[in-house]
Amino acid sequence: MALEKAITHKDNGVAFLMAYHRVEIVTLTKGSAQIAVRVYGSAAVKDRSWVEARDKLVTGADFTTYFGDLVYVGGTTNPIRQAYLWLKTLPEYAGALDV
Repeated sequence: MALEKAITHKDNGVAFLMAYHRVEIVTLTKGSAQIAVRVYGSAAVKDRSWVEARDKLVTGADFTTYFGDLVYVGGTTNPIRQAYLWLKTLPEYAGALDV
């Protein structure tokens, strides 16, 4: 599970047209979720060095909606899946493809 979305590297301006965005870790605490996203140049190189880190903090209503206790009732979801659902609500991930 990952997202595909073009990026331009923050530091050097290199464009990655089929960048592969993978949630590596979700850390849940009371009232917040820390999401570690690593961006690779493409799916073909996803097991090599990542090109950019995009860590995110989820709090407030978004935390309740995507990571609150009731989300997990019945065991039908998990924090990684929820992280992808939340990421796709952000403007920077608009139009991202599930891969």
